[in-house]
Amino acid sequence: MKNKKFYAILAAILLLVCGYATAQTQTYLNLGLSLPTGKFAEGDEDGFALVYESKEGGAGVGATLGFKFKFPTKAKGLGVLLSVDGIYNGLNSDVKEAFEDMRDELEDEVQDVTLRKPNYINVPVLLGLNYCYEANDNLGIYGEAGIGLDARFITKFYLELEDSGNDSYYGHYSAKETIKYKYDPAFAFAFQLGAGVLINNKFTIGLNFYNLGSAKVKGKATDKYQETVGGDSYTDSEKENFKFKTLSTTMVLLRFGIRL
Repeated sequence: MKNKKFYAILAAILLLVCGYATAQTQTYLNLGLSLPTGKFAEGDEDGFALVYESKEGGAGVGATLGFKFKFPTKAKGLGVLLSVDGIYNGLNSDVKEAFEDMRDELEDEVQDVTLRKPNYINVPVLLGLNYCYEANDNLGIYGEAGIGLDARFITKFYLELEDSGNDSYYGHYSAKETIKYKYDPAFAFAFQLGAGVLINNKFTIGLNFYNLGSAKVKGKATDKYQETVGGDSYTDSEKENFKFKTLSTTMVLLRFGIRL
C-alpha cells in the first residue's frame, strides 16, 4: 500500500512539472560524491542500524548520479526545479573492519565463509525552485530548494558458512548454514537545499544538503542449517520479521553537472 502511494505521488509530481515544460527547458546530468552526515554516518563495531537496535547508519562516502530539470518561469532567473537522483553509500571503515574481523574469526572455525555486506541506495524525487543570477555570460551563481519523496533501499546481508571432514566414528560429515537479512524498501518525506556556480551556461559545480527523512529499518531474516553425517541428512530453517529503530538519512552532495 505504501508503495502505491509513493508511485501515485511521484506520477502527480511529474504531471505537474510537465505543465511547465517549454522549449527552453534546461536538463543537467549530475554526478559526484555523497558525504553522509549525522547519525547516518555514525556507527562502528559496537552497533549500527542494519543488524543492531541502533539509530546509527554506519554509512560511508558514496557516489551520486542523477538528472536535474529546470523549467523557466516569467520571472528572470527563476525556474521550477525537478531532480531525480540515485545515491549509493557503502559502509564506513569502522563497520567494514568489524565485518572483516567477524569473517576472520569464523574462518578459524569453518572451512569456507561467504560474506556480503549491505549497502544503501536512495532515490529521491524532489520538486522545487532554482534561482540563478548571471553576473556575465561566463559565470552565474544559483541557489535552490526542493521537497518530495525518497525511496530507500538496502541491499541484502548474506552470510554462508560451510564445513566438512571425516570423523573416526561417524565417517564423512558436512554442514552448511546460511543467514540472510532482506530489508524492506522505505519511503519518506525529503527535502534539499543547495547552491553553486554556473560556468559558461553549460557546467555547474554545486553543494547540496539532502535530508531524506526517517524510517525504520525492517525486513525478514532467515537462518537455514543443513547437515549430513554418515549419509543421514538434517535440515532446519527459521524465519522471522525484524524491525529495528528509526534511521534518519542525511548527507551532503558535492556534484558536477553538465547541460545536455
